[in-house]
Amino acid sequence: EWFYLEYGMELQKRFFDYYLKGDKNGWNREPKVWLNLRRPFTDEVELRKESEWPLKGTRWTKYYLDASGKGKMSTKAPKANRKKEFRALTRGITWKSEPLPRETEFTGPMAAKLFVSSTTEDCDLFITVQGWSDKGREVHFQGTVDPKTPLGQGWLRVSHRKLDEEKSEPWRPYHTHDDKQMLTPGQIYEVDVEIWPQCIILPKGFQISINIAGQDFDRPGPAVDAYVPSRGSGVFLHDHPLDRPKEIFGGKTTIHTGPKHKSYLLMPVIPKNRKSI
Repeated sequence: EWFYLEYGMELQKRFFDYYLKGDKNGWNREPKVWLNLRRPFTDEVELRKESEWPLKGTRWTKYYLDASGKGKMSTKAPKANRKKEFRALTRGITWKSEPLPRETEFTGPMAAKLFVSSTTEDCDLFITVQGWSDKGREVHFQGTVDPKTPLGQGWLRVSHRKLDEEKSEPWRPYHTHDDKQMLTPGQIYEVDVEIWPQCIILPKGFQISINIAGQDFDRPGPAVDAYVPSRGSGVFLHDHPLDRPKEIFGGKTTIHTGPKHKSYLLMPVIPKNRKSI
């Protein structure tokens, strides 16, 4: 929420008045989910209320990665098995979709299923989902820690890939973090990465992309200043040498794609003709 605007203050006041003061202000009759629908390159938002989360009628859409060298992802799975390698402590590699055939709403949690291997016994995955205009301009917004925050981000240390099968959903993998499963260099592992939710409407002709790296997302270009770098990840980064020694996390990571290893980005597409409540 825009906590400190009049709209945000009034919303919080109604909530606390109902639960702390006992005011009969109708808060209990409000729908459980409130969305601020965003569009690129504007601060204007559209409020929409929903009854459940993820939204009823969500069309879960898989964008399959293709490591054939073109840097593309598509709703059609690639026909050939390929792999693409990158040095972990770099900006990684990016796959971009074809231009959207129509105006598209993406609202809800996102996830990535990846097949990865490493030259070391562990690796970190930093996932970034971005939006792009038909002229190549990036879509970003004011975030909690950075004024130029991309559409979505997710993180996973691959040795923590173990899932709680009962709590996990395709759109929200639930990691137990109770078993450190180190890697055998060169062996391929299937991993699921949670990506924080998004709510945006992209016009026809825009594109989405996924960046996979072994370090915090770092948008090229100069920082605004030392305290507000505006490069996508804020100032509090995962760069402490005791937590991420280079001999373990500075190797090479490989992403595997194709019929045998179907790596994909799962996106929540909301149909236009869907009833919201």
